[in-house]
Amino acid sequence: MTRFNPVSIGTNNVATDAALVGGFTLIFGFVSLAVKEKLFLSESLVATVIGILFGPRVIDAFDPFRFGRDNINNITLQFSQIVIGVQVMAAAVSIPKTYWRKQWGTLLILWGPIMFYMWISTAIVVYLVTRVNFRDSLIIAASCAPTDPILANSIVSGRFADMHISLPIRYLLSAESAGNDGIGTLFYTLAIYLRTEASVGKAFIRWAYECVAYEVVGAAIFGALVGWLANWSLKNSERRNLIDKRNFLVFEISLALFIVGVSAMLGLSPFLAVFVAGIVFSWDGWFTEETAEAHVQETIDMLLNLTFFLYFGTSIEWSTFNTPELPVWRLILATILILLVRRVPIIFALHRYIPPLYSYQEAFFVGSFGPIGVAALWYMAEAVHTLHEVHEEAGQIVPVIQFIVLISVFVYGITLPFVHLTLNKVSTWSRSSAVSVPRWPSNTP
Repeated sequence: MTRFNPVSIGTNNVATDAALVGGFTLIFGFVSLAVKEKLFLSESLVATVIGILFGPRVIDAFDPFRFGRDNINNITLQFSQIVIGVQVMAAAVSIPKTYWRKQWGTLLILWGPIMFYMWISTAIVVYLVTRVNFRDSLIIAASCAPTDPILANSIVSGRFADMHISLPIRYLLSAESAGNDGIGTLFYTLAIYLRTEASVGKAFIRWAYECVAYEVVGAAIFGALVGWLANWSLKNSERRNLIDKRNFLVFEISLALFIVGVSAMLGLSPFLAVFVAGIVFSWDGWFTEETAEAHVQETIDMLLNLTFFLYFGTSIEWSTFNTPELPVWRLILATILILLVRRVPIIFALHRYIPPLYSYQEAFFVGSFGPIGVAALWYMAEAVHTLHEVHEEAGQIVPVIQFIVLISVFVYGITLPFVHLTLNKVSTWSRSSAVSVPRWPSNTP
């Protein structure tokens, strides 16, 4: 006689995974406002911690390593690409055209000399401290050069940001993080070619025509065309009452997914294409006004972000963080130095050429604000995939980037109280009966 046993709990079981994602989202939702606006913890940090707890190192409810390392890398590559694409589109659409018109010079400084400095300084730290060879250090540094739009959003949005961070700085950080995921293609591809080509000259020649001329310029042209066509088509469809409200509201997300997919198939930079398309699509402000009260985009963003960081927590390769070739103390020291020298010195040096920065406190905040997150994991997975295609090993690229991202999630997940101290603003959570008002100047661009 078969014993009655209706309960079925197993690792990588679909029911278990659904319960984990759904249960965490529900429970976190009950206290999300308090967690984010009273405890000042980001949802990315909380999701990562839960992922670690339910991953193979602790409870073992979900173990991605059972799929095989190649499959893990492919999951990370595809999943992160979708998450970044949706978030980049959201950031590009949310910023008004007046900002792009007035601050394009500022953004070019951030995406040009500042990002180049971030790449080289990070590579030098990784090379000197971890003793990874310099070409791999360039790949690691290029992966970590973009500021992450998902972690950035946790600091530049919400009530705390409304009260303590000026609107120009929030626009600056959002625009920078949205654009540099795509601009990072220039540094990453050059680093890859320096690793795989026979000579430096061949690497630069290939980089010039394959990356700059095709991947980057082609992505910008493709994104602009699709963005304009999407805006024109949606307006005409809405005027003729051909589209219903629900499909109208999810149009932005569908557009992001479409561009990411087609760009990847064409070999273009997907994030740059999405970024340019988002700017062109929302240039007249019509779509933003029509969807201002819907919050559909924010809801789907949140669910994607929570799920991805749950996955990240389960996929961390802890055993690679302390090996004879790469002891943990080197990883810790390298990460600390990267967070200190990667961004602060160059922002201080050039802050006079960045109009939204009116004080040294604001320059320090923007300089110290450089979260490394999902984009770094995407470039990491892309590097592993590319190197495997040419039958080369990834070396220490994965453990170094995973460790840097892990520490970045924790550091920037608890940053808001320090933002408050840095900018020296009045507390949002005053017990007085007076209405709290923001102390930042109304110098909107």
